[in-house]
Amino acid sequence: MARRLGVKPADAVHLGAAVRGKADVFLTWDGHVLAKTGGELDGMPVVEPYIVEPPQRELDLGTT
Repeated sequence: MARRLGVKPADAVHLGAAVRGKADVFLTWDGHVLAKTGGELDGMPVVEPYIVEPPQRELDLGTT
């Protein structure tokens, strides 16, 4: 994977394990890995995770 994609060895280990383990999706914050895989590797989507935050409620601090 490191030679094939041009990624760091540690990234190659993680990607290889995901491919070999038949992961449904590979999540990464690493833009280099996203760029090198083009968003897909051997049929497995390689994507950036997203965080869904609960809606913030306004605090009632009263009037002073």
